[in-house]
Order: sequence, then structure tokens, then C-alpha cells
Amino acid sequence: MVVTPLYASILAFVYVALTYNVIRNRYRFKVSLGDGGHTKLNRLIRGHGNFSEYVPISLLLMVIAELANTDKTIIHLIGVILLSGRLLHGYALALTDSNMFARRTGMILTIASIVMGRKWTGTGSLSRRLAALISETIGKVGPPRTFSNSSTNLCPLTSRESLMRKPMWM
Repeated sequence: MVVTPLYASILAFVYVALTYNVIRNRYRFKVSLGDGGHTKLNRLIRGHGNFSEYVPISLLLMVIAELANTDKTIIHLIGVILLSGRLLHGYALALTDSNMFARRTGMILTIASIVMGRKWTGTGSLSRRLAALISETIGKVGPPRTFSNSSTNLCPLTSRESLMRKPMWM
């Protein structure tokens, strides 16, 4: 079972709720752009903006971790931490006048989900798999073509041997 879409859909619902709240209050305060000097509207705008700044990178790291065959329990843990952080942060900015504890805790949890997502992406093994796939593809395609009036390859850097060499990072 793929896990990330579950959290992406729940977070999309939260995003729509935050968006609706901003639109509703823009209408209420009769403000088209900016916050019109209204502190409440400024908090709502920043809560919405903050959500759209942090959630995509977290979800992307979750997808990469899932593609790297990370245990589903870890993916769920990252998702729950991200969702909890975003709900706390959204609550602090949208529904209270000043709840620094919920706001701070929400950001700590959000950043923790990013750090955990980065740790479990398995980028080392993913890089090796990608390099192997590229090497395999080059092997199937064959050597680079030469110009019709020349029997030698004019670009020595694209010879089959140079392309098949193991990259330095592996």
C-alpha cells in the first residue's frame, strides 16, 4: 500500500480550509491585496503561506523515502508528525490571537518531518540505482554515432568506454 497519498489528501483538505479562511476574511475586511493593516488577516495569510512553503518539500521527501522502500511505519510516522505540526501551526495562527506554544510546537514538528524525510530518503542507494539504470540504458543504445564522413568519434568524452565508467561518487 502506498502511504504518502493518504497524508497528501488530508493535508490538501487542511490547505483548502486555510485558503477558504483567508478568502472569507479578505471579503469580511474588504481587502483585495495584502492585509490592509488587519493583524488577524495578516496571521491568516502567513499561516496559509507557511503551509504552502513547508508541506510540498515534506511530501516530496516522503515520496522519495517511499520509492526507496523505506518501511511503511517510518513513512506513517513522518506523515503523522507533519500533519500534527501543520494542524498545530494552523490552529495557532488561524484560530487564536497568540498561541506561541502551539505555533512553536507546530514548526518544530514540521521541521522534524523534513529532517526525518531527508534521513529516510535512501538517497545513497537511490543514486546508485539511478546510475545503474543510466548505465544499463547506455549499454542498450550502443556507442554514440559518428559523422557520416568520419569513421572516428569526434567527441572523445562520449565514447562508450567513458560513459560506462563507474562514476566517482559510487
